[in-house]
Amino acid sequence: MAFDPYSGAALKRAVLQFLTGKVLSALLTFITLLWLVRLLPLEAYGAYVTVLAASEIGLAMANLGLPWLANRLLPDARLNGSADDVRHIAWLLARRAAWASLAVSLAFALSVPWYARSAGMVAQLGAVWGGVALLFAESWGRFLRDSVLGPLMLQAEGRACLVLRQLLLLAGIALGLQGGPPSAALAVGAEALAAAASLLLALVLLWRRLGQLRMARDDAPSWQPPAVRDQWRWALHMYAAQVVSLAFAPQLLLNLLQATAGAGPAAVFGFLRQLYEQVSRYLPATLLFGVIRPRLVAAYVGAEGLPGLVAGANLAGKLSLFVLGPLLAWVAVGGNTLVSLLSGGKFNEAGPQLLAFMLALLPFSQRQLLETVAATVGHATSCLRAAWVGLFALPVTALALWWGAGTWAALGGVFLGQACYGAALLHGLRRAVGYRADTAGGWRVLASAALAALFVAWPAQALLGQWSAPAALLPMGGLVLTAYLLLAAWIRPFTASERGRLNGFLGRRLFVW
Repeated sequence: MAFDPYSGAALKRAVLQFLTGKVLSALLTFITLLWLVRLLPLEAYGAYVTVLAASEIGLAMANLGLPWLANRLLPDARLNGSADDVRHIAWLLARRAAWASLAVSLAFALSVPWYARSAGMVAQLGAVWGGVALLFAESWGRFLRDSVLGPLMLQAEGRACLVLRQLLLLAGIALGLQGGPPSAALAVGAEALAAAASLLLALVLLWRRLGQLRMARDDAPSWQPPAVRDQWRWALHMYAAQVVSLAFAPQLLLNLLQATAGAGPAAVFGFLRQLYEQVSRYLPATLLFGVIRPRLVAAYVGAEGLPGLVAGANLAGKLSLFVLGPLLAWVAVGGNTLVSLLSGGKFNEAGPQLLAFMLALLPFSQRQLLETVAATVGHATSCLRAAWVGLFALPVTALALWWGAGTWAALGGVFLGQACYGAALLHGLRRAVGYRADTAGGWRVLASAALAALFVAWPAQALLGQWSAPAALLPMGGLVLTAYLLLAAWIRPFTASERGRLNGFLGRRLFVW
């Protein structure tokens, strides 16, 4: 063996490279989010977030299950094959992704007049057309960044693409304002141009690094990928599950809200969805998914087998819940103040709705890990069955919208769909491969969060009564975090072996929960 690209040392290096990019990208994204919600008029902001949601639906429709196929094949090829095998698979998947992105973008372009009328956005036609360009550039670029560079442990290259995109987005908005008033078309156009530049950089970096690729083996082994028929069976099962689950995704529910309730409720839901997306992206299992997923696949195809895959997925899932816990408690005690401050006073009573979104993150934070387990062990059909169960949320949401529940109807649909999907997928994996989630540890995390919110509720209100909102929120968050960590240290949601594994990774005995 020349070296192990998925070893502990390689994992630490990849995590560091990935996190440095994500921290900067998160800061830039957050600045953009807060700037746009203050900059755009309510109707334009509602159109902007609705077009972004529609383009994300297109991203899901364009992937054809290829990200799952890439994350299954590329680590296997790099561990057991030759450099030519990896190059062949990487470029083959890149070409497939390009054609899929182009086909879906053309289909969306043909539907632009109908979509603009049905969503009540005829006046925002420029933004809708910008969404078509954004769909193509973001779909192909995200695939190259997350599903090709990521599984090859080229996180530094992915970091460069991500940071460039966010920098150019801010610059594009600033330059666009010099030529006219703020509009949804300006914001979406800046998104599309930034995504196109990130795509070009990803192509250049992928071509360069594939030519310099170091392999796990010095010899030229006779490695054969799974049959093409089997590959497409995995990919299309995962793709079908994703397409079916779009029925209860926030993106589709936002478009339904725009069409039925108008720009006001859509703007509130869209802003809260962007906050929800920010939190979901930076939970450990999602933030490090590009590193965790190839490591889980490598564990399964290597010496650790199914027990290593299950242990790794359980640990990553519990870490996401552990990070989510204090955020839930903070939003529970100061949600209205937080949303009002972040939106510049545009949405003053949306704290309970933000809390509902955060609660939907409980099942969603586990979803990608469970899907990874299903795809890796060859039981992608479990995901499709779970998606059909999640469809139960759609008629419930439609009925609530008909009754006039507005934003709450869409929020209930998000939570119900994710909860049904997660429960059904967990049940399917338990029956198929004997997968056992650490539900006891999860409940201990939630108990720590609930108790922290109860203990801090009165001091938090006292702070809000004495100080201004910006001055009170940070001390309130500090109180919540302190109470949560102390309670979690007492309740102990992690097992001794998990604490040992995390402390071994950190190199110090710091993790005591």
